[in-house]
Amino acid sequence: MNTVGLLLVLGLAFFAMKQKVEKTRNMLLVVSALLGFCMFSAEGFTSITFDTGGPAGNTGVTVTTTDQAVYTFPSTFSPASPESLTDWTCPTGKVKTPLGDEELAAAADAVTTLTLDNINSVYPCTDAITPPADQSVTGDAADPCKCLTAVDGNNLYCNSGWMNSDILEYMGSDGKKTDNLEDAHICWPGPIDFIPKLGDLFLGRCTKKAGSGGCDVAVAPAATGGVNS
Repeated sequence: MNTVGLLLVLGLAFFAMKQKVEKTRNMLLVVSALLGFCMFSAEGFTSITFDTGGPAGNTGVTVTTTDQAVYTFPSTFSPASPESLTDWTCPTGKVKTPLGDEELAAAADAVTTLTLDNINSVYPCTDAITPPADQSVTGDAADPCKCLTAVDGNNLYCNSGWMNSDILEYMGSDGKKTDNLEDAHICWPGPIDFIPKLGDLFLGRCTKKAGSGGCDVAVAPAATGGVNS
């Protein structure tokens, strides 16, 4: 409890004792006692213990966990102010992930003594996110004209369902733009094309970039099946 808290509790207790009505005095004394208990209760961890043999409190030292996470405690660090530790380095494959104020307070409250075994719960290192490999579509699969011959739907421009008309436009079997969905060339029959009307929404139909020229084709084959990728 700090000085302000102590004065507040003592002042409330003094005020309670001055009350002439016993019921009011007892109620204020109970409130004073509860307030004092709450203020004297420790919040978060009250000490830190590491296997480094450092001084009590381990302030101003650097410690390393078994998985090679490195924590540097400033000389001003106090268990009562867990937010004062802001510098730590994570091992390969992990990244420093500071907790928000509320999360940090909750994590600190759950720990009585900070050790190498539980330090990651308060000052975590989490798995780094590996960006996905380049999955760019190239070759025939990226050619809108090849959509007319990609009967298994294996083409970037073979689309089913909704599409952005500002980017794409439907293409008929003649390789030219069509504004009519039903006239667009079917490049993938879809899994539920046997359902009237509704199944039509899942048919793969050829598209091309909006405003682009047409494709020179003779007769485009009909879709025979397969999975659109």
